[in-house]
Amino acid sequence: MPAPKDPVKRAQWIENIRAAMTGRKQSPEHIAATKAAMNRPEVRAKNGAAQRRYFSDPINRLKTSKATQEAMNRPEVMLKLIAAMNRPEVRDKLRKSAKERWTKSEYARKIIRSSQICPNKSEQLLETLLNTLLPDEFKYVGGGDFELAGKYPDFVNVNGKKQIIELFGDYWHKDENPQDRINLFAQYGFETLVIWCSELRNSHQVEDKVLGFMGYMQPALGA
Repeated sequence: MPAPKDPVKRAQWIENIRAAMTGRKQSPEHIAATKAAMNRPEVRAKNGAAQRRYFSDPINRLKTSKATQEAMNRPEVMLKLIAAMNRPEVRDKLRKSAKERWTKSEYARKIIRSSQICPNKSEQLLETLLNTLLPDEFKYVGGGDFELAGKYPDFVNVNGKKQIIELFGDYWHKDENPQDRINLFAQYGFETLVIWCSELRNSHQVEDKVLGFMGYMQPALGA
C-alpha cells in the first residue's frame, strides 16, 4: 500500500506502522534481505532523490529539525542512542568510516582548515626555532597545503631537498610509532624527522636534532 500524500493521513499511516512493528522481532534472514534490498544501487538512488526533494523544502527541514530536537530531549531516546553508539560493532564501523573519509583529500583538507588554528602554539614555536636556526629552509604546510600518501606533513623543505619535519602531539599521536610515518614517506623519497611536542621544552636538544637531521652535525647519543 503506497503512503498517503495527505499529511494528516500520512502521519496516521506511519503511526499505525510503528504500532504494528512495536515489539516485533525480525528474523536474521529478514533483516539481511531488507539490508540487501536497501543497498541495491537503484534503491539507494531512488531514496537519495526522494530525500533531496523532501529537504529542498524549508518547511520540511524545519519540521525535521524540530522533531529531532524534541526526540533528543527525551531521556529514553538519549539512553538508547548512547547504548547504540557504544556497541563495539557500531564504534568499529564509525572508526572505519572516519578513516575512509580522511583518505579523501578534499574532505581532510576541509576539516583541517575549519577545525584548527593553523599553526597552533606548538607549531608556531617549532616554526620560530626552524626559521632562527635555518632561515628559509622549511615552510609550515600543516594547514593542508601539502599532501603526501594521504597525510598532511607539518613542515617541508623548500630548498630542493626532499625532507619533512613532523611535530607529534604527545596526546594525539600517543599510540603511533614515528617510524611508521618515516617509513611511509620514505616510499616517496622523503627523509622525515619526527619531533614530539614535549621535546620543545628543551630547545637546544631540538636544535641538535634538526641539525643532525640536516647533516650539519652528528646527533647526540640517545637523541
